[in-house]
Amino acid sequence: MEKLADLFDGLEEQSPQRVTAKQLSRLAAPAVDKAPTLLFTLAAAILIATLTYGAYISLAIMSLKTDGAQISRTIAEGFAAGALTLDDYPEDTAHTPNQFNDCLVLFEAASRGASTFKLAISPLRADTSRNQCKTLHDAVTNPNSHTPAVFYHHYISGQTVFARLLLAIMPLKRAERFWTLAIVSLLFLGIAACMTDIVIGSDKPGAVAFLIVLFVFAGWYGLGSYGHSIAHAPSDLVLIGFVVFLALAHLNGGLQPKAAILACAGFGALSLIVELLTGGLPLGLCATISLVPLALREDNPASLRRSAAHAGLSFISGAMTCVVLKIVLVGLVFGGQPLSSMEHGLGVRIGLAKSLTDASPSSLFAVVKSITDNMGVLYAGQREMALALLVIVVMAGAWALYSARTRHAQRSRTVIYLLGASNLVLVAWVAAFSEHIFVHAFFMDRIFTWAAASGLAMFALASFTDRPRLGYATQ
Repeated sequence: MEKLADLFDGLEEQSPQRVTAKQLSRLAAPAVDKAPTLLFTLAAAILIATLTYGAYISLAIMSLKTDGAQISRTIAEGFAAGALTLDDYPEDTAHTPNQFNDCLVLFEAASRGASTFKLAISPLRADTSRNQCKTLHDAVTNPNSHTPAVFYHHYISGQTVFARLLLAIMPLKRAERFWTLAIVSLLFLGIAACMTDIVIGSDKPGAVAFLIVLFVFAGWYGLGSYGHSIAHAPSDLVLIGFVVFLALAHLNGGLQPKAAILACAGFGALSLIVELLTGGLPLGLCATISLVPLALREDNPASLRRSAAHAGLSFISGAMTCVVLKIVLVGLVFGGQPLSSMEHGLGVRIGLAKSLTDASPSSLFAVVKSITDNMGVLYAGQREMALALLVIVVMAGAWALYSARTRHAQRSRTVIYLLGASNLVLVAWVAAFSEHIFVHAFFMDRIFTWAAASGLAMFALASFTDRPRLGYATQ
């Protein structure tokens, strides 16, 4: 606007002169930078995801240079030291409630028995769907056990790569501690940045919203149970790391739209690489479509909505590019048979194919009951407390949506609507993966942390007095 005013001042002083195309292009340049095209979003997301996946494959190959026998001995020492038990689903608080996934990943980390390139694409897992920890214990304590193994193509298995690298240099208990400290450090950095932003920043409501989101995830995301998990923690770290990145960008004055698109593409790719259908994907999409607009240098409602759409598209495109690359590599290296197995595995999770081991929900009521029965994962086993607090924050979010209709600050109103709309992702995920959530609600309930975080953030934004964000237009 200042450039436009200067131009017109010059025209008034020198009216015989005509506006040249070069002058108009200089005025249009910032607008072009702030409004990335659909083609740019898709192309950038595919490129960033491809580069990320290529870097991951290189890291996977490097991880396979570690000594598998040494990793097996480290895991055996972990069993002896009590870091692991023979129970796939221990009920004590000292171990991950879903040790099944941890033992699955650890078996993959120790397994060799195939070419490096094949193992970089898909690791070997124990050929069993039950007693994963007992199978792992037998394999690492008895080198002559010859446990049957098969290639596991259903996931990219980034956790396995990190497990190989960590267990090659440290005991299992310390590797678990590494993930805990990494997540805690990120949360500390993000919370400190938000508090600083509240004191010195120009957008205090936005800083408070980021602070609330990080505090909710620190206390309500079940990190005490899953924050040290070999299988779950990498996905948690990626998600929290992205939220902290956005909070730091907000402190620094905000992101440019194109930079946000590139970040969302990388975030989508990393989320897919470490995804074991534990909730990283729906939570990642929720964060991109609601928190990215909050971190932008933008106040125009239409631009914020467009940025939310582009951020979500970039995240999805980044994740889907990794899916396509995985399918292509599996087809080229292993043939067509594994592809049908991958299709069947997805069919089981969305209820279109029958599983030989997992129970199926008899009705929608059974799915809802499973979700509510396991809600204690959010709040240290306090199921009733978790449900009560969730009801309160949902009501607070509903009030925020209602009150946003009369707000004059259009930026806050738009962000409140986007935060509310992001919860539709959770509804859609539960509807699509009802079978998976019914069976695994004891860790999938963690996705409802977003309902609490977004509800409280909406309430905070709606509670602030209407006033323009310093340095930005509100119309």
